[in-house]
Amino acid sequence: MLLLENGEQLRLLDGLTSTDLQYVNAYLLESTPTRFGRITLQVEPLDRA
Repeated sequence: MLLLENGEQLRLLDGLTSTDLQYVNAYLLESTPTRFGRITLQVEPLDRA
C-alpha cells in the first residue's frame, strides 16, 4: 500500500515490503486526492550497479 488515510494521519509507503522494492519499475501516484489535499508521490529503485 502506498498511501493510507488513517483518521488524522496520512500514512505513506507503510504497506510496502522488501519484495515490493525488488521490482525495477517505479511507483507513481499523481495528484491523488486525500482529505489532506492532493498528493503526488513517486518511488523509484536505486541504481545498484
